[in-house]
Amino acid sequence: MRRGSEYRAARDRLQAEQASAAEAQAREEHEAAARRRFLAKVPEEPAPGEAGNALLCFHVSGRKVWRRFESCSTVNDLLNYVRSLPDIDPGAGVELTNVTTAPAVLLSRPHLAGLTLQRLDLWPSGHLKVCCCAA
Repeated sequence: MRRGSEYRAARDRLQAEQASAAEAQAREEHEAAARRRFLAKVPEEPAPGEAGNALLCFHVSGRKVWRRFESCSTVNDLLNYVRSLPDIDPGAGVELTNVTTAPAVLLSRPHLAGLTLQRLDLWPSGHLKVCCCAA
C-alpha cells in the first residue's frame, strides 16, 4: 500500500499542508513579536480627563480605534501605535492622514515625524485615516 501512487500523493499533500501550517505559525509569531516591539515604544495612555490629552480616532480597515495620547506626543508615537494594532501588518508601510478637517493632511512625511499632536492640530481630538502600503 505504501508504495502505491495514491498513498504517495496523500503523503506528499499532508507534508505540504504541515509545512504550510508551520510557516504560517512562524509568520504569525514573527508579526506578534514585531507588534510587541512597536507597542513598547508607545507612551502609556494618559488617564481620561487629564489636562493636555488628545483623543484620537484611528480609522483602520473599516473600523474605528480610539486612544488617548498626551498633546506632546509625536507622529512617530502614532505610527508605532498603529503598527502595534492587530489589523496592521507591522512590516508594511503605514500612511497616516489627518482627516479631521479639509483638506486632509498626510502625516507620514519625514519632515513631520517629530511634530507634536498640538502642533498638527490633533489636540484636543482628531481623526486619522490609516492606510497600509507595500513595504
